[in-house]
Amino acid sequence: MDRPSAPKRPRLSMACNLCRQRKVKCDADYPRCKNCRVRNQDCVTTDPQRPGIPGLREWIDIPERSPGIGVTSGNGVPRPQDERPVVEHVAAAVAVQRDAVSATNDESPVHHPFKTSENIEHGTNRMKVVGGTSSQCLAKSLDVFLKAAHLQPVSGVFQYGMRHSEELDIPLTPSLPPLPTQETRDRYLKAFCTRIYILYPIFDLDELRNAVTQLADSSDGFSHLSRERVPSLVSAYLIMSLGADESSQSVTRDGELYLRAATGLLSHLIVLPYVPAVQALVLFAITYRSRNQEGLGRQAIGMAIRMAYSLGIHRPAKLQQNQATAADRSLYSLIWSACCCLERMMQVDSGLPTAIAAHAPGIGPDFVPQDHHFLKWHYQLSEYQGRISQHIYNHGQLGTRSVQEILRDTAQLDRELLAWANQIPVELRPGNDIFCPADEFHIVAMLSIQYHSAMITLLAASSRLEAEVSRYCAEDPSQHRLRRGESICVASARAIAKLSVEIGDRKADSRVLSGGPFLLASIVLAIYLVKQPGSRLQAMDLQVITVNPHP
Repeated sequence: MDRPSAPKRPRLSMACNLCRQRKVKCDADYPRCKNCRVRNQDCVTTDPQRPGIPGLREWIDIPERSPGIGVTSGNGVPRPQDERPVVEHVAAAVAVQRDAVSATNDESPVHHPFKTSENIEHGTNRMKVVGGTSSQCLAKSLDVFLKAAHLQPVSGVFQYGMRHSEELDIPLTPSLPPLPTQETRDRYLKAFCTRIYILYPIFDLDELRNAVTQLADSSDGFSHLSRERVPSLVSAYLIMSLGADESSQSVTRDGELYLRAATGLLSHLIVLPYVPAVQALVLFAITYRSRNQEGLGRQAIGMAIRMAYSLGIHRPAKLQQNQATAADRSLYSLIWSACCCLERMMQVDSGLPTAIAAHAPGIGPDFVPQDHHFLKWHYQLSEYQGRISQHIYNHGQLGTRSVQEILRDTAQLDRELLAWANQIPVELRPGNDIFCPADEFHIVAMLSIQYHSAMITLLAASSRLEAEVSRYCAEDPSQHRLRRGESICVASARAIAKLSVEIGDRKADSRVLSGGPFLLASIVLAIYLVKQPGSRLQAMDLQVITVNPHP
């Protein structure tokens, strides 16, 4: 019988600063080496070739030197020797070096280009770059504790979801199934109009119903359909797919059938880049996202936005009267609003750059008609989501910023997010119990979930920089929230988890929801439970993070 391999533990690739100064051997353990643990000192590692900047902290796996190394709890389970989170270690590094830099011109040592992950399938041409906001990157924080406890890290398993998020298996020859019978068609159309259209009103309803009826009544099928009507057929297929899944609150056979038929016609939209194609691409983004295929959704909404720019519908108020009627301009406003909402929502979820130019002219929330209040609130929140992504990950457009600027921008965005929530009626407000008609609960819950997800993204980075907050934001009204960033993130994660339970209890699952925020909340709570194993809320947190409300 083969002997089991020796357990492995994490090590760093460079000796720490204090060991180099003392000219003693450093075991390069993480987050503190043995010498620093004995002296109870902060263990900081910088690259001698880049003075003043924390060095690259890499994991390398080496065999244990002896079976006795490592600390165990009373029940024999390995326990981390130092449970300080990475962000606290980075904060210590900032504190050590901050006095050497002027208060007006200091550059944050923690503000480097946003971190990404790469998933590579060796032997194939598949590679995926994952943005810093993604749950995969957040799971790396959990890996610090798992590695210190000699447990298997979890972030690596995310690569197995790459194909599901980015790919869809479709036949080489498109299939053109007939639309369902009138009774089924009416049921699917009603589900779409009453539960999805009220959030994304991107069609004229009368024209939509007439187009679906005409396509369903086609006697010779769709093999001889004119190319100008193909985008309408794609939209009809997608509406049937969304309606089928929405009415069943799960992925259905009809939903799969019509989605694959629509995907087979995607090339026709690209070569007919007009308003019907934009509408169909928005439906693609909604449908893919509802099936947790955000990668495909981002591709679709990116194409929709580029087409919208070429058509000028991103600034409908500037279209001349002879170019578009008032009704058309109103519809263009709604289409562009939906594009912005979906794009920025997926932008902050992924941490990847947006297809919307930072200073591109837009319609602004005041152009959304008052009777579409859900879309208006959604659009306002999406603007903050876009700004949060730019603020956290920079994407090379904001230039170099100091610690003071970063923290003050964080405080400003935090105040604006709170102001957005406070302008929503109290019975629908994020953070409060929701009291609304049953057929609107899924939309109100979605807005609340997106609000809490944005709050987690915004405040997670500042949750352990208490010394910097005291130095730079002592007079800022948001200083207490910056100091308590970690607690706010945990509270938001619990709010998302609570909503997931309510969605299940009310049987209110919807295609406007996706699994990303629920996974984010679960990872945040998991990290908190590892750091606070004695929490009296542990049983409740463990219960809510095991709920999977969205297939």
